[in-house]
Amino acid sequence: MVFFTDGLIEHPGHAIDESLRELAELAAAYAALPLPEFVRALADHHPSDGHDDMAILALRTPPA
Repeated sequence: MVFFTDGLIEHPGHAIDESLRELAELAAAYAALPLPEFVRALADHHPSDGHDDMAILALRTPPA
């Protein structure tokens, strides 16, 4: 589960749905990383224009 502020996805040149789709693709691509590296990858490759602050909180449940 990933919680984030709008600064991670807002870009004046892109529709919000496009940015959300791009973030979902990034999350899927980096899902196997350890959680700290996963969050860093999302922060480093986010779809926003980078002009707003951002926060990311990610949770992963242990395997059953």
